[in-house]
Amino acid sequence: MTTILVGRGFDIKATDREAGLITTEYKKFAAKGTDPPFDYYLQIRTNIRVLPSGEVTIKMSPFVKEQNRMNAAAFTERELSYCEGEAKNIRQIDSMHNDGWQALGQLSFMNVVTDIATRVGMSVDDITKNVTRTPKNGFLAKECEQ
Repeated sequence: MTTILVGRGFDIKATDREAGLITTEYKKFAAKGTDPPFDYYLQIRTNIRVLPSGEVTIKMSPFVKEQNRMNAAAFTERELSYCEGEAKNIRQIDSMHNDGWQALGQLSFMNVVTDIATRVGMSVDDITKNVTRTPKNGFLAKECEQ
């Protein structure tokens, strides 16, 4: 799995083979704005378990660091979240457009998930993707507009 992460441009921050943990360094995947400009970095935390039955479980958690380019000390770290729903509704959310930072983060993360699923012979749905998915509707639109 580390080969796949490195192949996708991530540097490995930490591994613990016994615990089945792999954590990547943050990798820049998007930039937004001009006043102030922000850079977005993705980190993937992976947990691999072999159950007594021999079944392998994989849990992947994507984290985003949003950093103000004008003030490196001004940043936030949070779990990657993205909105799901009808394409026409999703297009109303700036960060979920094709070039929006949430859309780019989702694409980067899912590329890694797909590569790992293919390598270990699992379906993408069998890998636990620990990410917040929010349906786009009238009540939850504010959460999607982050």
